Amino acid sequence: MSDFKRYMKWVPLVGLLLFLTGFKVNFTNEDSLKAVKSRVVVEKIGNRFATLYFPPGFDRNDNIKVVYMLDGNAVFDIDPDFEKLLNRLINKKIIDPVVVVGIHSTYNRTSDMLPYFEKEIVDRGSYRPNARLFSKEIHEVIIPYMEIKYGVSKNAADRALFGFSFGGLFTMWEISANQQQWGMIASSSPSFWVKDYQVYKDIEEFGVTTDKIWYDIGTGEWNLIYGLVPIFDKLGLEYGVDHFYYEDDGARHLYGDLLERIHNPLIAFAGKQDYNPVGMKVLTEFIPSRRTDRVFKRINPMIELAN
Repeated sequence: MSDFKRYMKWVPLVGLLLFLTGFKVNFTNEDSLKAVKSRVVVEKIGNRFATLYFPPGFDRNDNIKVVYMLDGNAVFDIDPDFEKLLNRLINKKIIDPVVVVGIHSTYNRTSDMLPYFEKEIVDRGSYRPNARLFSKEIHEVIIPYMEIKYGVSKNAADRALFGFSFGGLFTMWEISANQQQWGMIASSSPSFWVKDYQVYKDIEEFGVTTDKIWYDIGTGEWNLIYGLVPIFDKLGLEYGVDHFYYEDDGARHLYGDLLERIHNPLIAFAGKQDYNPVGMKVLTEFIPSRRTDRVFKRINPMIELAN
């Protein structure tokens, strides 16, 4: 028998012994990132489905931060790939690992997220302002489920609520008129116009119950939300620390355009110190509006996500 054949005869046995004795391969950093993958599953929580994202190396004992994302079925099902974006932010150490709970919308989406009666909306269909019922479902069913089953942090400061369009209105209403506690909320392309900007009046009357507020809009939209900046300033919130406003040049009222800038509020919520969006610059910008032709200013967080 040749030396080569004798060697090959022993290869399977050596491999078995290494496996049984717990031999560990020393991966390079790049290999280990490929070996440890994120996980995305869809589960039914109470009467509603949710898409759940677990970061690479997730351990239920980590007491991890969690982002509750409204319209989760839409956000996870379109390009750009939200899971890949989250992995990049985490693997590049731009943000700490987070769990994302993508709460699915239903055919009752408009009613679920409307906190105020708005004739313009109700006249288009059988919609009713059921935001309080939806909020109760989130706080009494979905959040406890995640805390008990997956061990995410029970600290309100470690919870964020992100919403788009009517969902953006819902998140801002949660911390004003509804007075629910969150570590951060993000209102993207929010429909603050409902009931003639009633949410602004609620903020002025009741204040807010959160540590950080992110609100953004695309310049390709008709809505205008810059009016919140002086309201928050009057409440004593520090710009660039407690609240952040951003206009995305050319962005439209589409989920795909939202995902192009969603790393910004994620960084504001869970970013490493080097990536915290503090010291945002003020630039002059024009944004069209259906309800006003006033010119406000644009504040650019100057956050760039490397390829």
